[in-house]
Amino acid sequence: VGYADFTTLPAIHMDGVVDLSDIQGRPEVLEDTLPAVAAGSTILLRRGYTYTLSSGYAVDKSLTIMSKPGFEPDAMIWLQGGTALDFADGSQVDSLKFDQVSLYGDYDNNYVLNISKPTTVSKIIFNECTIRNFRGIFRIKASKPVDITTVTYNDCLIDSINSYGVLDVDNAAATVHQASFTNSTLSNCQIVLVSKSASDAVTFQSSTIYNSPVKGKYLIDYNSNDVGMVTIQSCVLGAANAVKGYRVGSASALKVLGTYSTSDYDVTGNQIPGVTLYNAGSDEVFKDAAAGDFTIQDPNFPAVGDPRWLN
Repeated sequence: VGYADFTTLPAIHMDGVVDLSDIQGRPEVLEDTLPAVAAGSTILLRRGYTYTLSSGYAVDKSLTIMSKPGFEPDAMIWLQGGTALDFADGSQVDSLKFDQVSLYGDYDNNYVLNISKPTTVSKIIFNECTIRNFRGIFRIKASKPVDITTVTYNDCLIDSINSYGVLDVDNAAATVHQASFTNSTLSNCQIVLVSKSASDAVTFQSSTIYNSPVKGKYLIDYNSNDVGMVTIQSCVLGAANAVKGYRVGSASALKVLGTYSTSDYDVTGNQIPGVTLYNAGSDEVFKDAAAGDFTIQDPNFPAVGDPRWLN
């Protein structure tokens, strides 16, 4: 006896929507559609369906790729055979957004984005995405200028990322001005954030980080390059093997608030000041970390980290 209120997501009926959700039996339809749609288009994918990308595409316009609103599992985009997205030479793009999709690749070969050409992009957004099994999620290797204002991972599950990491600015000619990780879980990532150039801001907020980075690597590594402000707030740093904390230029600022590490978060150098050591290991704090279940089972652990795991 009682009442419960529910609000459904609004229907998407607007100019610029390309709805692929009724097309079945053609997993390559997304790949065929990308070059054909107009700038600013939103491409809707069928939930529970797998789309394949078997050759690269150079983005030259604003795009949103998302699962159509519904209740089934997110659409999956499977990048095959060394495929990665790039940006077109000299392109100027307002935004590229992945929204409520699962992205899968090959741990030894694939990237989601591997930028090899000069470009200017305002926003790159991963929102409510599951991202697994990539050599790197987002790498900039271009030797000519690449200027990206913001890179955002929000409400994402990220797992099993190889040596080019979650975000790798791999050339000094490239700049990511602001990088943000919010309400997300990063597990089993050999590299998290590396940059060969300065940034204005780096933010980790309300996120759970487990077995990341790999032994001897830094969670945040800018070498001698400055970051205007590094903010780490309401995060959990779980089990890690002989890792290092952060490395930034001497003119950088750091703010750490309400962030905890488990007792098996083994840091051998460059510790992040302000992180509170908790007196229990990951197996005690999380329900089943090895299986990717980071539900907080310890009743005494603070209510921090990725909100999806809070009781």
